[in-house]
Amino acid sequence: MCEKKKHLISNPAYRISSYVPFTRNSLQTLLSYRTNVLFYFLGNILRIFVFYFLWKAIFASSGEEVLRGFTLPQMLIYLILTTSVSELSGSVGSDMSDEIGTGQIAMSLIKPISFRLRIYFTSLGDTLYCFIMSGLPGVAAVYILSFVYGIHQELTLLNLLLFFVSLSFSLIIRMSYNFMFSLLGFVTTNMFGLWQVNKAIVQLTSGAVIPLVFFPEAVRKVFSVLPFASLISTPLNIFLGKFSAEEILRAFALQILWIVIITIAGNFIWKKVVKHLVIQGG
Repeated sequence: MCEKKKHLISNPAYRISSYVPFTRNSLQTLLSYRTNVLFYFLGNILRIFVFYFLWKAIFASSGEEVLRGFTLPQMLIYLILTTSVSELSGSVGSDMSDEIGTGQIAMSLIKPISFRLRIYFTSLGDTLYCFIMSGLPGVAAVYILSFVYGIHQELTLLNLLLFFVSLSFSLIIRMSYNFMFSLLGFVTTNMFGLWQVNKAIVQLTSGAVIPLVFFPEAVRKVFSVLPFASLISTPLNIFLGKFSAEEILRAFALQILWIVIITIAGNFIWKKVVKHLVIQGG
């Protein structure tokens, strides 16, 4: 048993240090394209302005200062954070779809490293890029606006820390889910249409388009227990102080539960797929 453990530790496929270069290379590649960085910022700012004026019109037409627990300043903060968090999607889905579609995955599987860890660490570089370019500026903008609107006391340091904990869970869920969903590429020849449908469903049920509290109660209850709510709605509601201590604990427990479920399901499907691929490939 000890010899087996020593073998696993010495095996490059199980050394985390073997995968750090993939993260670094991915991050450096993305940062080298300055034009992309510029359009990245402009696209996010445009999205925030469009949704802000939309919600401003909704608040004005309603004649109410508070809608489903949200004031207009809180909604603006929600929009900024939604834009920032939504970009932390990583590249697991696109990388896997490309490799499956081109057949490159067959060559990747014979390399002396874990394919799954390599994909995850490459995606981590993409996530770090989005966090640097969108996440940190988004959080900074939120705190500046909170002082402008006089609601900075609502954004406590504790909620910020809990927000990052929840966000970390959401990133694991997102990568694991995208990995599992990408395996459909072995069934269909083109994943583009499926990814578009998946994106629409995730944005609707995660609270990226509209906060879940604006849905009918029955629909909201269903959406709130799906894994997609853990991606955006849960971290943002924690940040804004919409959850009590008990609700935060339940939210963390639900996020961890989805991590376990999706990881186990992904492992099961992956083993079946790889076994079938090896048999077909001889």
